[in-house]
Amino acid sequence: MQAFEVELPPNLQNQQERQSRSSRSAIDVRRRVHLPGWIGVVVGALAILCLIWLLSGGKHIIPLKAGSGVPGDKGAYVGIISKFEGMWCLSGLCGRYSFDPQTGWLESSEKDGGTEKVGRFLCKKIQDAPLKFVPNDFSKLTHLHMVSSEVMFEIQKEENAKALFVLPSQMNGAEYPSHTSVVEHVDDYKKDDTGGPRGQLASHPAVAQFLLDNAANAKNNNGGINAIHEIADIPGFELVNGYLNVKDTYTVVMHLEQLEARLNTLRTLVMEDVPARGLKPDLKGFSRSSHKVGLVYASAVPVDAYVNKGGDTDYQIKVAELILLAQYYGALKYAAEKEKQHLGPLEGRPPRKVFLMPLGGGAFKNPWEIIGKSMAKAVQMLDEDSLRLLDISALTFDEKPSEETTLKQIMQNLQPVQGPHCIQSAAPRHVGEFRDWLSGKGRPLADGLVADRAALGISKADIAWTDEVTD
Repeated sequence: MQAFEVELPPNLQNQQERQSRSSRSAIDVRRRVHLPGWIGVVVGALAILCLIWLLSGGKHIIPLKAGSGVPGDKGAYVGIISKFEGMWCLSGLCGRYSFDPQTGWLESSEKDGGTEKVGRFLCKKIQDAPLKFVPNDFSKLTHLHMVSSEVMFEIQKEENAKALFVLPSQMNGAEYPSHTSVVEHVDDYKKDDTGGPRGQLASHPAVAQFLLDNAANAKNNNGGINAIHEIADIPGFELVNGYLNVKDTYTVVMHLEQLEARLNTLRTLVMEDVPARGLKPDLKGFSRSSHKVGLVYASAVPVDAYVNKGGDTDYQIKVAELILLAQYYGALKYAAEKEKQHLGPLEGRPPRKVFLMPLGGGAFKNPWEIIGKSMAKAVQMLDEDSLRLLDISALTFDEKPSEETTLKQIMQNLQPVQGPHCIQSAAPRHVGEFRDWLSGKGRPLADGLVADRAALGISKADIAWTDEVTD
């Protein structure tokens, strides 16, 4: 078949050339910007995540990886500390603080004074391996004593230099009056007469302000100091301005098992070497104490209160008991490890005092039984070498005698009986003291506990017989 060439009119020739050039350009562009299919998938997924983020109110979908919280480690405070400098003011006294993320030291300077170190911050996990729980064995309970006093007074006592105080706080190291109210200034702690804020007011105010400025809360999108960073990842758990929200679930056993498996990741929030130079107990002036103490900021879980009001109380109590155990054990384990790091022989060195304040016994509605039992279990979990390095006391409030009475009774019920009508204690020093002990008046025993006559099965007839003998 013969082909013929047809000459197009000039206007059609120009149009055809333009179309040809446009087609070649489009092909070149597609060749240059050809996108692999996986990029489209990623872009789509990011768009979906952004939508979920907006619908969730802007919360983190994937929690930021936090540093180790151990001074000297690379990136130790990444995701934990974001404000390294700030101002503090308490009762008219003001100054500035600065934090060194390499060493963990917090420094403070006042207008008319120089710069001084006012604390070293640590927020490390309890340990890498899951916690090993002990059975109901309380044979080491003799290592736990009782002190009825007031936390500010004890912090500022010279004889308690270098002691470690476990203070009630929230999971972010701060103290808020509720999960809907965020405290921003240390001076506002004066409005709260509970043990946690008073303990912080008793020491250098720069420390409390530093913690307030870096505490995880809604205002900083929950970024900052957070003791339960990994625990809050468990479905049904959420940190709300330092308060652990425990949502009801149909899979209680599974969630409790997950919590037990992650308890070791709870971070013990510690500020060491803090000058006990805060407000006096009456809040009317500053202490002139020259010694330093250590502070641990520990929190309980609200039970049918605050963020957990109206929930499954039995489930909340189980969660609360596990958290209490981790808080107390973390503090004690840290204290023992710190003592082992000291140079020189351990023999002859006085043990470090550790004061465990009852966590959650007030507005958080934690049953006192789980508070006392958690203290006792934490002591039991320590090995003998660690126990020899510590002088452990439960610190109750002397203006509420029921705290001491209740806690003593709980500890006494846990105390192992060595034989008929016999407990581990020191013998009374004279017969009058022995008679008072039998009659129920009691006296502090060597292990810090007071014997209960009824619990030992001692009757009034026994007391009458004792009167005949001693008279």
